[in-house]
Amino acid sequence: GLLAFAPALMLARFTASNRKPGQKFAAIFIALTLATLGATCFCYYLQFRVYYSQWHEATLSYIWFVQTFITALSAAYQFAVLGSRFFFPLGLVFLFAVSFWLAKKEV
Repeated sequence: GLLAFAPALMLARFTASNRKPGQKFAAIFIALTLATLGATCFCYYLQFRVYYSQWHEATLSYIWFVQTFITALSAAYQFAVLGSRFFFPLGLVFLFAVSFWLAKKEV
């Protein structure tokens, strides 16, 4: 959440300016959700990258790019299947509360 807050706030300001309160809340909620999930998925990728780097080819070779891409896909898949459940139910409540607070605050 902390890694994602600044990018989400910038995205929310960009998308929610001069909107009705309901639209502002929805834009902020979507921005916070996507940024939080993206930052957490990126942390999964970094963990996978550190672990699998010992079996990857030489850096910046064609095979290395393919292996890095597959590592990123597998990290995203594992996060979607196993990691996203840790955000429920409290993560959803916090996302809702912060989105409501930021929409009231006039982001």
